[in-house]
Amino acid sequence: MHQLLTLFPSDRLGAIRAAEPLTQGLSGAFVHAVSTAQGEFVLRVQPDAREVFRRALPFHRLAAAHGVAPQIFHVDEAACATVSARVKGGLFAGALADPGTRGAAVASLVAQLKTLQALPVAGLRDPTDPAPSARALWDEQSGRPGFPAWALPLGERLAAADAALAADPRRVFCHGDLNPANMLWDGARVRFVDWDVANLGHPYADLATVTAFLGLDDAAALGLVAALAGGPVAPADRELFGLVRDRVRLAYGCVFLRLVPELAGLVPKSRAAAPTLAECFAAMRAGTLDNKAAAGQALLASAVLAQVAGI
Repeated sequence: MHQLLTLFPSDRLGAIRAAEPLTQGLSGAFVHAVSTAQGEFVLRVQPDAREVFRRALPFHRLAAAHGVAPQIFHVDEAACATVSARVKGGLFAGALADPGTRGAAVASLVAQLKTLQALPVAGLRDPTDPAPSARALWDEQSGRPGFPAWALPLGERLAAADAALAADPRRVFCHGDLNPANMLWDGARVRFVDWDVANLGHPYADLATVTAFLGLDDAAALGLVAALAGGPVAPADRELFGLVRDRVRLAYGCVFLRLVPELAGLVPKSRAAAPTLAECFAAMRAGTLDNKAAAGQALLASAVLAQVAGI
């Protein structure tokens, strides 16, 4: 940790008084909360990922400049390091679960997504793909020994989603990984962090990720679609959103499976035996599910895949 903290610009932001690692995510980045006399900051270092850092930095800077990401105070491109303001509060999911803050949280989420999608994208195009496509992940994981037989028919749902997206040319600034760990609530506004896979994607992509991970039912999810669109959702768009959301679920399910060296014996043998995401998150809070261990990752994968329509 001491070596990482040498990347903190104490000459500008003050001598470090306290530092602690933040280890919630799975990105592989080293993240530390740092306190100085001048404020609270987050030092994030992405080792051995210069191309990822270089590609994502313009997205990150633009989002921060418009208040969607926390303010950036320092960038060290050679070290793949950033120092940003620390968001004081908690996770967005907690604000959404609290009846007293739910309305403000939903309104802030919609406002931030509208801001993000309205940002100019000229100059953000990059030939480097931010992450493997859903199709590549599916093809890679569905052929592995131990992949759940009950999930194999979902390849048809992915094909339908890919075809629908290919026929829809709309592309906007997307965070690309808007899972609950990357959404922070300061009591008034949600901020998005971890911009490694920011990209130009479909307008439904980020909202599909949020609603899938939060376990929102179709009515609640479509309510957010309508709020983002500023009006009623046409039947064709309802179907498209459902396809995009299932595509997200398939991609994340395969991402979690990719982390598991051997699938045999770890993935539930039926959809009925798979836990829900709410159950997984509750187990993580209780310390009975480790999202960095193979068994926990396999259960998270099965929970995500089990949400997909048509099983």
